[in-house]
Amino acid sequence: MNTRLALAVALPALFAAGIAACTATPLSSDTPSTGVDSDASVALGSDGAVTPGPDAGAIVVAQPGAIALSVQKARRGATGATKGLVELAITLSNGAGGAAVSTNPAFFKLRGSDSLRVGGSTAAAPNLTGSACNPSGEVVAGGTYSCVLTFQLANNADAVELTYLNPLDARTAKAAVVSVEACRECGGKCGYADVDKCTLAATRVAYCLTSLANGLTSRANRFKVVPELVPINGGTKFEGRFSFTPLRVTATTLDASALVGSTFVLSDSNMSEAVGTFSLRSPLPATIPGEANPISNSVIELKDLLLAGRATDAPTYCGFLEAAIVQPQTVAGSYVFASCVFVKVNDGDALPVVSKAQYDACSRERLGGGAKIF
Repeated sequence: MNTRLALAVALPALFAAGIAACTATPLSSDTPSTGVDSDASVALGSDGAVTPGPDAGAIVVAQPGAIALSVQKARRGATGATKGLVELAITLSNGAGGAAVSTNPAFFKLRGSDSLRVGGSTAAAPNLTGSACNPSGEVVAGGTYSCVLTFQLANNADAVELTYLNPLDARTAKAAVVSVEACRECGGKCGYADVDKCTLAATRVAYCLTSLANGLTSRANRFKVVPELVPINGGTKFEGRFSFTPLRVTATTLDASALVGSTFVLSDSNMSEAVGTFSLRSPLPATIPGEANPISNSVIELKDLLLAGRATDAPTYCGFLEAAIVQPQTVAGSYVFASCVFVKVNDGDALPVVSKAQYDACSRERLGGGAKIF
């Protein structure tokens, strides 16, 4: 029997590559300048509004003796009390021949549509990849530095223009803030075009109907599942992690009293694309207490767990499980297979009932090639 099960979980538009680490990179003094002056990335209209120039979003390299500021990415925080949070991935460039320029967030000001300018914060950005601007750092002449700034505007104010004043020699720079990504709030977290927090943050309950249940839905094993995707290798790859905690057979609500036993994690550390397939598995045994076993009320121990599925932000999606049985001893050494229905359930909600038709639909998806993984 084949003990390897390919696992594919398609995650829509997740975790694009992050901003580079915040390190000052000196430029060669004999390199021909390809930069523009510090005002080239913005233009003022007749009403005083800032409009993006041709370099908006690109890294602007300062001419000798000048400094330049550019904004590569901008994101807005969640709705409600944190709606005013604005995160900016920026690059500060110091032209050859000038004094060093400070990277302290306090010297950056963000103007909102309400005409109020606010200073930057040293707080880490929760929604942008990259290091916060160093409050004690300086960019030497001929160097560039990329980092992330956070600002707190009024909730109803839009980000308009970022300005910078170097306290060491009073040189200034400015850049328009364009294409601010709005937060798609889900589960208290923000999702964006490259980070689907609504898929990843949503708690699921997995109802797994095994080959030992004889088709009786009352014999399905249930687990609280918390899925996440963690960027690794500088964001070029991602590790998928699905944490499973068994639920008591008697549980009717998803709360702390429903959980029993230890959490086990199925993961894959080699996902190469933000949208694509990966394999989730657990090298460690998983133990399911008798209180979570609706078939015999005895302890179940599994090893070589493999799970295949296709994760979406829909209310339900399917998964397919294969594992070797260690306990109970009466069936040790054999394999168990299961069709799993992953249902979006919030903490505190009543646990829904999954019908036989839903399990059958998952089985048809597998046999019909819907997941393209078997």
